[in-house]
Amino acid sequence: MENGGKSKIIQDELAKFCHVVNYREGELIYSPCQRDTAAYFIQRGRVKLYHLDESGKRLTLAILGEGNLFGEMALMGEGHRESNAEALEDSSCWVIERDKLITRAKMHPSLVLDLLRLFLQRMSEIQERLKEMVFKDLETRLARTLLHLAQKHGHRSRGRWEIDLKITHQELAELVGGTRENVTMILNRFEAEGLIAKQRFQIAITDPEELAERAALMSLREGISEN
Repeated sequence: MENGGKSKIIQDELAKFCHVVNYREGELIYSPCQRDTAAYFIQRGRVKLYHLDESGKRLTLAILGEGNLFGEMALMGEGHRESNAEALEDSSCWVIERDKLITRAKMHPSLVLDLLRLFLQRMSEIQERLKEMVFKDLETRLARTLLHLAQKHGHRSRGRWEIDLKITHQELAELVGGTRENVTMILNRFEAEGLIAKQRFQIAITDPEELAERAALMSLREGISEN
């Protein structure tokens, strides 16, 4: 989990006026057109945000973990949801009701600033992904996504990154905006070149520096290099 100390401070404050709801793996937390006045802060587990078009094609917007905020537009007066939120595994979320947050913010405005920072951070990540969809080819998008997942949901072990997330080729395709067939082809090539290792629903990055070079992402390369 990123920024564990800050997350603990936020959760200690949320515990004073919010409640926790548990969700089972695969359970929908909310869906489009659902009226809601609450945002959610992940206490444990992982949540996927995604859009479905009229044909049923899915585009994954984000995979979020502990300490992440989502559904925050409801706090700004937006009555209807624009996306789906689904628990990727058994998860628990703090439910932040808008009226209660407004009342609490009068006494502790720093909490609103902390939540706003989380919101702006995620908006920045989504904006970056949208730029990639337009300007980067599928191989580059996939390499970047694997590195991102390793940093957000993985750990380093014996010189490689283990992604602690069960994910199928179809789910990766929905995350990078490609087809399952093309994603599988690129993953197989990455594996043949010694960049990754694949097992059932699991991926490890065996040569993170080379994969970062492939994606031309020097900033990410610095983030995954050993100190």
